[in-house]
Amino acid sequence: MLSLLMKHMIIYFHALGCKNYANACFQHVAQTEYRYFLSERVRELVIHEAFVNDQGKPMSNMATDIDIEHRVKFFKS
Repeated sequence: MLSLLMKHMIIYFHALGCKNYANACFQHVAQTEYRYFLSERVRELVIHEAFVNDQGKPMSNMATDIDIEHRVKFFKS
């Protein structure tokens, strides 16, 4: 599911001029879906590194970057 979303976001980021985001999405899709450069085990790690589960409950994953932004906001206030 994440790779499918990133495939569409490559075009979106490229159109907006966000080349770094477009390249990151392309790299993620190339490594996970087409198995370039990665072993099977490392491929699974790359897929799951984009999410974090702070609560320890099933189905409570959130994107890592959003989690970090929430923590930064908490520590700043």
